[in-house]
Amino acid sequence: MSIIRRGEILYLRRRVPKRYKAVENRKMILQSLHTEDRSAAEIKRETIWSNLIETWEARLRGDTDDAKLNYEAAVNMAEIKGKSYRLMTEVAQLKTSDLLERSEAIRSSPEASHRNTCHCGRNGFPSKQHLV
Repeated sequence: MSIIRRGEILYLRRRVPKRYKAVENRKMILQSLHTEDRSAAEIKRETIWSNLIETWEARLRGDTDDAKLNYEAAVNMAEIKGKSYRLMTEVAQLKTSDLLERSEAIRSSPEASHRNTCHCGRNGFPSKQHLV
């Protein structure tokens, strides 16, 4: 599992194991580690990869009823990225000034040009609730 640098930020880059082809459309994972520090990147890399493996294994087992586990994984991933996880229904209740602040933080982040929207649904599959 390699760590690569894009600009100043370090990324996890690793091929998705063939075992998970049925539950993961991507062939390669390229995930920002949200740090420039190599030591911190190595720690985050292990945590992120473990979370991905756990999610894929759950999907292979057909664990579609364990939404709580998937939600906790999404919250954990957001924390690793230095973000706070909010359901769209919660975001809709925020004051306009708070929404603008969150929006500006996203737009000005280093990886904004290639950010993937995070989804939290049953069994880790996309739903209509988004990370904002």
